[in-house]
Parts: sequence; C-alpha cells; structure tokens
Amino acid sequence: MAPFNIINFLLALTTINLKIYTLATFIGVIPGTIAYTWLGASGKTALQGSDASSFILASVFLVFLSVSPLLFKPWWK
Repeated sequence: MAPFNIINFLLALTTINLKIYTLATFIGVIPGTIAYTWLGASGKTALQGSDASSFILASVFLVFLSVSPLLFKPWWK
C-alpha cells in the first residue's frame, strides 16, 4: 500500500473531480480515524481498571472495518 501523501500527489495529476475526491477521502479516512481514536481512548480507560466493554466494542468495530472490503466486494462488481 502506498502512503497517503504519494496517493494525494499522484491524484493531483489526474482529472478527478475535487468534490468526488473529497467525498471519497472523507468516506475512506474518517471511519478508520474514529475506530483508532475510540480504541485508544477506551483502551486507556480499560487499563485504568474501568469497564472493558467499550474497548471490546471498539476492537470489533476496527475488525469490521478491516474485513468490510472483503464482505462487500461482491456488490462492487
């Protein structure tokens, strides 16, 4: 996988519409950012001896995001 900066620079050379690029970036980046932030915050809370259910739920969400391309691949064709 290529780093985001290289992808951004290469896409700037194409004729992709700015609105489509912005929407696709938002849809592609925001869920992962939420998952990692939630996992970190709930992990800190769980390590301090609080309820670990939020950490488990955040972990499940991250796993779902990771396998979702495989689950939804048949509908993309």
